[in-house]
Amino acid sequence: FNGLFAGVTVIIAQRYGADDSSGLHRALHTAYAFGIAASIAVTAAGLLSSPALLRWMGTPDEIMGPSLTYLKIWFGGVSATILYNLGSSVMRAVGDSRRPLLYLVICSVLNILLDILFVVVLHKGIPGAAAATVISQAVSAVLVTGSLMRSYDSMHLRLTSIAFDRRMLSSQLRIGFPGSLQALTYGLTNIIIQAGINSFGTDTIAAWAAYGKLDVVYWVFCSALTITATTFCGQNYGAGRTDRIFRCVRTILLISMVTSIIIIGLFCGFARPLLSLFLRDSKVIGIGVHMIYFLVPTYIICSLIEILSGCLRGFGDVKWPTVFTLGGILLVRTPWLLLLLPRMHTIQMVLMSYPVSWISTAILLIPYYFIRKK
Repeated sequence: FNGLFAGVTVIIAQRYGADDSSGLHRALHTAYAFGIAASIAVTAAGLLSSPALLRWMGTPDEIMGPSLTYLKIWFGGVSATILYNLGSSVMRAVGDSRRPLLYLVICSVLNILLDILFVVVLHKGIPGAAAATVISQAVSAVLVTGSLMRSYDSMHLRLTSIAFDRRMLSSQLRIGFPGSLQALTYGLTNIIIQAGINSFGTDTIAAWAAYGKLDVVYWVFCSALTITATTFCGQNYGAGRTDRIFRCVRTILLISMVTSIIIIGLFCGFARPLLSLFLRDSKVIGIGVHMIYFLVPTYIICSLIEILSGCLRGFGDVKWPTVFTLGGILLVRTPWLLLLLPRMHTIQMVLMSYPVSWISTAILLIPYYFIRKK
């Protein structure tokens, strides 16, 4: 659904750049109607499928119960996450990145405080941690929705006006669906990857989970720059200023490369101390360090793919970038995991699936961008 909301971002950015207030109104209220419908669908699907998916992934018996408890609570409150991401996408599409950041900071601090209250003070364990996440996300969703109802001159969210506009929904889905399909495919392959990680035992599972905490830091930067690329390109495309689009691409690529190099240096230079924030066992930390050294240097390739895809998405070009990305996932990463991993059952084979698929996608996407630029 975050992939679908990318379509919302593009449409709103283009309407904002073209100073189309009527289009903004219809795009905003259609997006919220879709977000509410999406929340209901995801909640139902998550609650029903969690037990089967955990079993299919080979989740060890000793962590099956807590895993299922966490997922049931999380999916019960997933509507807050969806509405926050939708609302913040709309804000960024009109150039407001400060409020989403502020609300995210509030959400994060509240999450930490509630974790301490529920887990440390009240001893609620896994259910407490899940409840802390859901409550903090709900607060951020309320803050975002409240801002859209009162803080923007060009558009105002009215709860009574939330409804589907067929033509606007079609435009949003046309641009957002390829990105959604791409994100869904990533999610499914991540399940396959997690199943592969699970086959190595609880030490590797713990190391992978700790690595994921660090990995998300990079993805925060990468996603922010991708959204920026989509927003700037969309607004300037709507305003007819194509000359600014290419300056935007060059600037964001430079920022992305510098940011990636800094993050790579920090992660690789302080791998063991960073993992020690989450782990105590030296053997598990060693596995995590190996994961960092192997994967983190390849971030630059993925960053390049994401930025160029975001720029192309900004002026509505979603078909071929999605085809290239899906090709890397379905024709390279998935066969790698399903066919090669059983024959060469090592952690390196799991990790290698990432850079191999990224390189395959980049080989196709980079020439395509320069063709489209002409």
